[in-house]
Amino acid sequence: TDRNAAVTRSGLTGSIVPLLVVGPGAVLSGGSVWAESTYAADFSPSAQILADTVTLGAGQISIILSPEPRPLAGALITPHLELEGLLLDRALASRRLRLFSSTAIDFYGSGSLGSARLEELAFLASGIRGYSSGGGGPVITAGQVRFANPRGVAFPAGPPAGAGMFDVQAHRVVLGAGDFRIQGYSNVRLAGAGGVLMEADGSLQVPGPLTLQGPLIAGGERV
Repeated sequence: TDRNAAVTRSGLTGSIVPLLVVGPGAVLSGGSVWAESTYAADFSPSAQILADTVTLGAGQISIILSPEPRPLAGALITPHLELEGLLLDRALASRRLRLFSSTAIDFYGSGSLGSARLEELAFLASGIRGYSSGGGGPVITAGQVRFANPRGVAFPAGPPAGAGMFDVQAHRVVLGAGDFRIQGYSNVRLAGAGGVLMEADGSLQVPGPLTLQGPLIAGGERV
């Protein structure tokens, strides 16, 4: 199989009916696993995901790094894909993790996400919204970290510019196709030991200072 093979979805109607349920004790396994809803999603915390390449998608995704009261401050869809605790750890145990959201991907709290073992971590959405960072924020580690909005979805209203840093420490950082936005942090740092690459038809908007670090920083036409 081709681990870089792409899947194209067309004819999406914006319906609020779709609901993907992965219940308690469910096991999703294979060389590659793709589980996506275009709207609501309900994954049990006890669900297992066993694959080298994992793609998860929903109308909204929240990554919860520290305990957070419910309902979540940024919730737009109920239920939506909430990755925390064991479910998040199991997703990150893959070699390649790709997250698709039809709106945004929200981060709650502060902490580490990923590891040097993780070859690829992709955030495929309109952008990142940060909540409850408390002056900290996520520290994201992977071989390659990609930010892109390949489906051209709109960025929803989010938190005002907050404190803390959105920090990426990777071998390579890629800013891909589409307009991508990061909101809810006072600083954004994208560090790629092998470079920071910006593709020609992509753009990145941040609320404050942006630091790009790497031996090679290559930009496209719309950076």
